Amino acid sequence: MGILNRGSCFTSAPSASRSKVLAHAGIVVVSVLTLAACGGATGTAPGATEPAAQAATPAAPTSTSSSTRGAASDPCSLINAQEASTALGTDAGTPSSVAGQCAYTTPTGNLTVIATQYPDSSTASSSYDSTRTAAMGGVPGFQDVSGIGDHAFLTSGGLVEFDKGSLVVIIQVLAGTNPTTSTMTMLGQAASGRV
Repeated sequence: MGILNRGSCFTSAPSASRSKVLAHAGIVVVSVLTLAACGGATGTAPGATEPAAQAATPAAPTSTSSSTRGAASDPCSLINAQEASTALGTDAGTPSSVAGQCAYTTPTGNLTVIATQYPDSSTASSSYDSTRTAAMGGVPGFQDVSGIGDHAFLTSGGLVEFDKGSLVVIIQVLAGTNPTTSTMTMLGQAASGRV
């Protein structure tokens, strides 16, 4: 839930309407709660003991699983400062990273990346599907997109979420004006290409 109280996240966009802010907050809360309910960044399924989770881990990880583990431990590696600056319309500076989250914060907005590693692609896909279903039910501008990860959607409010292998990534841009669909697609493709 750190994303919701990270340095005036929702007051940094003075021209954003209350309904837009609430829509952003709603999708982030749904995403974070869904990710937490499915085991969070630890990769342990709810109610599972550590030995059971270890038994489900393949003995020899594939290059995709090694790559997704790296992305989950360093979400700032998924979006660089230039891409964040383009999305925010100003110099994004140096990001801060805490517990599976990366944030580029400026006086006029912020860009947050959340990367969550799951024990397998089936669990990641299930988590993604739950969030997608919730977003379809009322988030403005919802649309499925191709060419990003295994599955992806974005919203007109500045959010793109995708799953790739056993990783789920959420990228959210909150600024004075909503980023374009092409900007959010560019961010999703960049992040997915680095997983």
